[in-house]
Amino acid sequence: MFLTTLLECSVVMSIISLVYMIAIPLLSKRYSANWLYYIWFVIIVGWAFPFRPHFNTNLFTLQIPRVQVIDAKYMDVGKPLKVITPETSAASAISIWWVVVSIWAICAVGMIAYNAWQHYRFLKMVNRWSEDIKDLQALDLLNTLRREMNIKNHVGLKICPAIYTPMMIGFFRPTILLPSIKIDSEELTFILRHELVHLKRNDLWYKALISLITAIHWFNPIVHIIAKVIAVQCEISCDELLVKETNLEQRKQYGQTIIGVVRSEVGLKTALSTNFYKDESSIKIRIFQIMDATRKKSGITVLCIALITIMGSGMVFAASPVMNKKVINVDVKSLEGRKFVCVDETYTFEEGDIIQYNAPVQGDNKKVTIKFVREDAKTSDGKGQFQHLTLSGCYDQNHKQCIKVTKSQAGSYCLIIENDDEGVLSDIKGNIQITKGNDD
Repeated sequence: MFLTTLLECSVVMSIISLVYMIAIPLLSKRYSANWLYYIWFVIIVGWAFPFRPHFNTNLFTLQIPRVQVIDAKYMDVGKPLKVITPETSAASAISIWWVVVSIWAICAVGMIAYNAWQHYRFLKMVNRWSEDIKDLQALDLLNTLRREMNIKNHVGLKICPAIYTPMMIGFFRPTILLPSIKIDSEELTFILRHELVHLKRNDLWYKALISLITAIHWFNPIVHIIAKVIAVQCEISCDELLVKETNLEQRKQYGQTIIGVVRSEVGLKTALSTNFYKDESSIKIRIFQIMDATRKKSGITVLCIALITIMGSGMVFAASPVMNKKVINVDVKSLEGRKFVCVDETYTFEEGDIIQYNAPVQGDNKKVTIKFVREDAKTSDGKGQFQHLTLSGCYDQNHKQCIKVTKSQAGSYCLIIENDDEGVLSDIKGNIQITKGNDD
């Protein structure tokens, strides 16, 4: 089922993402930041598509425990034999399944709707408070850089007093926003080139994909951590491309530009924009990387390892949903002496399974017999006497009993609730828990 596959994907990709995230400080000394950034893209695609090719050999089995609850409700019993068929276990399992699916879907859609509303609110603020920059020198600089970088899209340039760091917005009509601070021509060149690099690499679409992944895997805290790490790596890789052919002095100037325009982060923001500023720790990392003029290798080897690992994760982990516990809720209003009810349902037991009864009763007689009768011999002489292998227990109001199924007892059974004495039993309420023998 989809949620089982999604959970398997979430667990596997969490492990892969954490290993890669821990390795990045070491890898960044050897490999290009731009390659490391796109390796994150491969990993994000792995999060986006949970289905993997599965192979016959699995190194590990990811067992996902499930508890199945069966409501077995009975009417008053007034005849020697009255068989009441309860809601099937499949119907109960489906109802629980739909509850889980509904919770997941509501939260996922809720996160998507919240991000969309936040982005709409931000755009509304920008449209209200921003103004087109009419300075011909600035516009000419933007167009010159756009032609140098072979960007054919028209790019708008606005100043917005409600933001405190340069950024770019707009999937189809990209616009660069500048804060209301003094920026000289040299700093403006760095800023515009930085944002145009984001545009050329389609980073806004990348961010939209990450936002979608965090909504789909909202229940996993790892994916939210990964989203922040990728946002920092995005800026680092952009810085690397911008200073690739520059000298030490130009790198210093670019670093000073970053520090000069990110003094604070205040006001509205949106996840669907580029952003010069993340936090102080990320700025320190960026400055260090900018000043590192060491020639770095392409990360094609690491990329191939990531691809093989993600594609092969279907062999390493196989999700195996385990129905490790089944709970049968019992509710019999009354049961006359020497009478019984039979639940026309099959329960399969294996060696080592544990059956725990808990069925307190009221009435003249304080005892009730609950037993599982071998299904392949489900016959009666009309008086409720079964002459076949049973798993049963006899209880008073405060008694519980556990039975461990032996090898010879393994098989399919039906459930019988019986009053062996003369008194009338009432309110037979409780439950029977069936725990699989492999569950530790």
